[in-house]
Amino acid sequence: MATQKFKLSYLHPKYWLAWLAVGVSRCMAILPRSWQFSLSKWIANRLASKENRRISTIRRNIDRCFANETDAYREELVRANIKSSALMLFDLFNIIWRPPADMTANIKVVGEEYLEQALRADKPLLLVIGHFTPLFHAISKLSTLAPFDVIYRRMNNPVMEANLYQRGAGKYPITLFHRKDIRKMLEKLADNGTVFIAQTKILVSVVAHSFLFLVFQQRRLPLFHNMPNRRMRK
Repeated sequence: MATQKFKLSYLHPKYWLAWLAVGVSRCMAILPRSWQFSLSKWIANRLASKENRRISTIRRNIDRCFANETDAYREELVRANIKSSALMLFDLFNIIWRPPADMTANIKVVGEEYLEQALRADKPLLLVIGHFTPLFHAISKLSTLAPFDVIYRRMNNPVMEANLYQRGAGKYPITLFHRKDIRKMLEKLADNGTVFIAQTKILVSVVAHSFLFLVFQQRRLPLFHNMPNRRMRK
């Protein structure tokens, strides 16, 4: 995992575009929130008329889900969807570069008492959340209630990994680990830790890989030391 934000090797020309992306993200984060909303609306209006694959998928899904609504209403939903996605990108920039208080000031948790009850039980805890557009607000707010570990998809570019994801995570009481690092996740849970999962595809992958891991490695984790060792039938 790339955690060192700068190395001499990062000056290689192959990383120049990555550094440019980091700089652009910083510039986008310092924009007032009202500007970010306006830019997101402008992006939505521009992209809504395009016929690329992503926009076509959005339009097709909305047409099927709201078949009884008017064309104008469905078109408005398309634009709202694109705007929300653009705002999510700004939220990513904000969680990386802005103070945590900016991300949590206007967020309210409904049902906080249930999370506190689960934490008091001192047992392994999985926080499963939908991959919706206010995801980064959810991460930042929940981290004020309890520290946790986050399963995520690591960037292949070390410059962007260190200066975006790792930089953002460093501002919060959270730890990132790759979605395929099932051993680490199980070790966290075995230690009664809290693990945050935000994507349906990742959740399915985690469950499948965890099952296979436990079949072959159950003796190695303290959580399973007391489980009977049963031989599998051939």
